[in-house]
Parts: sequence; structure tokens; C-alpha cells
Amino acid sequence: MNAIITRRADSDTDLFRRYEIAGACHKGAGSPGPTIPDLVKTMGYVCPWCCTGTHSDFPVQYIHNGILVNMENWIRSGTLPPTADRILATSSPIPVYPYLYVNMQRDAFGNAKGGVRTPYVDVPIKTYLPMSPACTYSSGCSSNPLCQACSAWCVILGNMFPFDQATLKGLYQNHGGYVSKFVKNTQQLFKNGWVTEADMEIMKTKAAESAVLK
Repeated sequence: MNAIITRRADSDTDLFRRYEIAGACHKGAGSPGPTIPDLVKTMGYVCPWCCTGTHSDFPVQYIHNGILVNMENWIRSGTLPPTADRILATSSPIPVYPYLYVNMQRDAFGNAKGGVRTPYVDVPIKTYLPMSPACTYSSGCSSNPLCQACSAWCVILGNMFPFDQATLKGLYQNHGGYVSKFVKNTQQLFKNGWVTEADMEIMKTKAAESAVLK
């Protein structure tokens, strides 16, 4: 949230919306991006995962798709897109070179409060963080110089921590309980204009096919 100073109010008159997606990060493991061959052509190398923890798989594409559809409808027909709260921040910034980040307020499961809400934070099975600690020799990081250099990117690469089975069982009892809550939340997300119908169905199917409490 180093861009917090750029915040401004949404406006229907000068056509402005700002969306801060709780749980999302600048770059996750599942985020669309250039192919490896294209990276090699443009940069000459491909960074390995050089951060501690597990690269976030937060599926931000569903909200992105909805935003694009809403934007087109806004331009073509004047249909106003939804507005969303900002992610809640504390008053204590934390310096992370070369940026200055503001601590997010987090719920009991470590996920950000406020912002655009999805079942991935409101029916959680993981804690999502927007950045990852850089690897070190002591943490078992490769001594490969490329890996060491790529560690600088960890400040924009999301991290995640899956819940253990006891936590999941306490929240949902069983797989069906999880899927039921997920589906209800996703249907409301679609009703409120945040995701397309096609993506809603994909989200529900993936939840049903997941290994949560199976």
C-alpha cells in the first residue's frame, strides 16, 4: 500500500473508480503475465522464486474481468460501476526498501480488512499477504547469484499460508459446509456486479472440486 497517498474519492462526474482488492498482490503465482520465452527475449533471464514462503495463488483475474466489463458498460451506456471501500490501514508505516508500506488492518485470519471483498478472504482457507520476505542463505536460499539478485522482487510478490485442517474444520465442519458458504458469497459477488456470470460459475466449480476437507 505504498500508493496510499494517491487515494481520492470515487466520482461519477469525472468518471473515477479506485479498487483495492483485499488479499491480492502485485504479482501472484496464478497472475497472467508474459510467457517465459518473451521474458527471455526482453530481459535476458527469468527470475526463479527467490522468496521465503509460498507464492500467492490469489485469483485476482475474476475481479479484473468484472472491472473491464463494467468499464465498457460505463463507456457505452453510462451504467455506473460499483464502488468499494478502501483497505483499512493502521497509522504505523513499515519501511521496506525501496518503498514505504502502510500496515493493513487484518482480521483474525490475517487477511486484510476492507477493500473489494471476495470469498477468498470472506470464506477463507488461506492467509494472503501482499509481499514476501527475501530468501537468505540461512533460510536455505540458493547461492545462485541470479536468485540472490531476484530477491529484490519479493516486495511485490504475494505470499500465502494455508490453514491447517483443525482450523478448516472449525470454520466449515466439512467440504459441503465450505462449498455452501463459498457459493453463497460468490453469488452475491455476481449480484453486486463484481464478477461475470461465467467467472462466477468457474469460481463455484473450483470450490466444489477443491480438496478442502475432503
